[in-house]
Amino acid sequence: GVLDSYEAAIASPEVDAVAVLTPPDSHEALTMQALAAGKHVIVEKPAFPRAATFGPVAEAATRAGKQVLVAENYYYKPLAVTLRGLLREG
Repeated sequence: GVLDSYEAAIASPEVDAVAVLTPPDSHEALTMQALAAGKHVIVEKPAFPRAATFGPVAEAATRAGKQVLVAENYYYKPLAVTLRGLLREG
């Protein structure tokens, strides 16, 4: 079904993981809310505007027994392109 708010999605027992794709200034609050609700979190980059946020988020994830992942796409990075080429060449 359709959920009409982040709060509804985070509270839903049908949701196992929350993707935080909002502007960065809301990432910390939504991530912490999702962890408190026992959800895994995928947070878009930049994950948090302040580096000091990472410690408390990591601690909350550990307490919740959940994972927090930062969305990152390495497919087009020059190193990844080079490595795929080397692998193809054997």
